[in-house]
Amino acid sequence: MGSFDVACALTGTPIFPGDPCTMVIFEKDYDPFGRLEWDVEYDVEKIVKSKYYDYGSIEPTEDATDEYLQSVTNSREDREEDEGRYHIFICKMAWDFAVVTYPVRPREAEYKMYERLVKLGTYSEEELALFRPPSPLELEMKSVFIAFRYACKNPLAGYWATGQWYKETIPTLIEHLVMTENRIFQILMDHPYLMHDKYDEHGDALPVTEAEVLARIGKWKYQSRKRLLPDDPNFVPPAESSEKCTEEQLAEFKSILASFKQKK
Repeated sequence: MGSFDVACALTGTPIFPGDPCTMVIFEKDYDPFGRLEWDVEYDVEKIVKSKYYDYGSIEPTEDATDEYLQSVTNSREDREEDEGRYHIFICKMAWDFAVVTYPVRPREAEYKMYERLVKLGTYSEEELALFRPPSPLELEMKSVFIAFRYACKNPLAGYWATGQWYKETIPTLIEHLVMTENRIFQILMDHPYLMHDKYDEHGDALPVTEAEVLARIGKWKYQSRKRLLPDDPNFVPPAESSEKCTEEQLAEFKSILASFKQKK
């Protein structure tokens, strides 16, 4: 079998050999359609932070040996009874973005209670496991699950999303992002209450202009960019004083929107 890359389950972008990423391995009996929410305690068997290893796996770590990784990455159709797991990959940027944007704080009471139970010495390892608080890595996984929910994606959207990316396929990713941004522009124009809390005497949200919507999208993009690349010296923030954009920006945005309408 030839070399192949995988797709980041959260962004849909390619992950190449050597790229830092996280491999999330689900429990053996995980049912992707059995629930609407996902959580670490019930769904995840192991979280492996390393580098993509080609052939649909990740470089082994102390906690995830090569033998274990080979067994869980077997296709579920060919697996033996205890082998094969649903698993996905998440690129480092998407993982870090989720952790910063949707932080999940540890609950101090859970840790204190667990420490008391351990000191008592009357509970077995299996019993203590029921009260074990999440580790820092599991808290990060909770943040990533929140990111999936807000992105309206099932984590298994990235399961076996493999292939080889070429220069011809990258523009399609950009086109999809531009289409999504245009859809958000349309939503905000049609539903201005998502932009502000200003209403008329009938309780209807006051309309917004195209310039206001475009400026708001620009600010949101800037905030996201700062979380992704906080040390980028070349990224200039939008003007703080007003929700306005230049005529050139508005004309460019309208031309992109028109090109999508022509493709329909």
